[in-house]
Amino acid sequence: FLGAFTNGKQVPNYRLDTEVREGDLQGNLILIGGPTVNMVTRRINSILPVFIDPKGSAKIRSSLSGKVYKEDEVGMISIVDNPWDTRRGSKILVIAGNRFQGTRSAVLAWIKKLDRIMAGNLNDRKVLSKVVRGYDMDGDGVIDDSEILE
Repeated sequence: FLGAFTNGKQVPNYRLDTEVREGDLQGNLILIGGPTVNMVTRRINSILPVFIDPKGSAKIRSSLSGKVYKEDEVGMISIVDNPWDTRRGSKILVIAGNRFQGTRSAVLAWIKKLDRIMAGNLNDRKVLSKVVRGYDMDGDGVIDDSEILE
């Protein structure tokens, strides 16, 4: 899915969070995983409108609705201005979840419901941040669909 946006470049356009250097932070970024598993997400987590609370067990908090989501299958998607690159107008896409299931839910929502994600949050349409919940529709123990909660 993401490969469709690379303009046919054959070079790797990805890095593990442990491989990222300060100069790598200045362009458009896609961050997968929450602040406990991704060091770059940890650095930006506090400025996200929907974020993963780093205190205690994983839970997603929305500053837009004031709600807290604790379920493992809940994920979040946020697109924000890149604070490390104020001159170029770069963006950061964060896709994360309370646990692996929540991250999977968010990835599925990004792929299947991109138009609804780009419509903004239900509480503030100007903010591109969503909370999603995943569902195991066929009972095999794997999240295979998602619902946008806000």
